[in-house]
Amino acid sequence: MKLLLDADIPRSFLYKLRDEGFDVADARDMSGQPIPDETIFSLAAKERRILITRDLDFSNILHYPPVKSSGIIVLRTHLLSKEEMFQILKQALKQGPPALDKTLVIASRTRLRFHK
Repeated sequence: MKLLLDADIPRSFLYKLRDEGFDVADARDMSGQPIPDETIFSLAAKERRILITRDLDFSNILHYPPVKSSGIIVLRTHLLSKEEMFQILKQALKQGPPALDKTLVIASRTRLRFHK
């Protein structure tokens, strides 16, 4: 599974996910400057990567339609430890590519919500 981490995801997730066998890219490695959300969304779609972010802007399905993506996972994990965040992300990724493709997933401590 191919993933793209937004700049608001802990850098340690890159290494942990790679250790688990995922093909992971990090938006911070693509430019020395911040990248606009529209560019990140387009890049994830072009490279067929699932976008992983904490940026609630990506939960706006009118502005970032899931059908134009390989999937978007928005982590609603504010005030949680990195380890708790990572466990929530792993729960979302367990759904696999068929469930995540062209889907927005809002992942929190208590549930996963799927929007097509």
